[in-house]
Amino acid sequence: MASIESPLQKLRDGLVFAGSIGAFVVVIALLVQSCDADKFEVSERFFADLREGRIDAAYAQLSAARRAELSREAFAALVGEAPYARHSEAGFGSTKSWGPVGGLWHACAFGGLTVDGDDWYLEVHLTQSKDEGWRVDEWAAEPPRPLQSSLIESCRVLR
Repeated sequence: MASIESPLQKLRDGLVFAGSIGAFVVVIALLVQSCDADKFEVSERFFADLREGRIDAAYAQLSAARRAELSREAFAALVGEAPYARHSEAGFGSTKSWGPVGGLWHACAFGGLTVDGDDWYLEVHLTQSKDEGWRVDEWAAEPPRPLQSSLIESCRVLR
């Protein structure tokens, strides 16, 4: 004879199932947030190094491909100008990732740069190979204005 489940048993089973789903969602959210945190950390450290005048440390965070194209001297000249040399804060709120393409994972970090009290729009294109962690490949900042489109071609498709 088949047993009849009581309403309390059905409720308990439903709550256990819902709790399991909820826990799974939380774990996935934490993993996604952790992945974004790596990209945010690299981007924020890059701009902190620029702000503090640590040009060699910032240059070391560039991707191998970018370092091959951009000498340390050219990099220093580029980032020695405003807004990069004069910003007081950099922060990021979202990322988009894709890949692998050509053996590299790609991500764009979107955020802001505070320059002389104004909030500039900021994008950072990062790459990750199997040999190195996330590295800065491109960066661009734009003074305050209504955003028309992405600043970096690689990030444009993600907006």
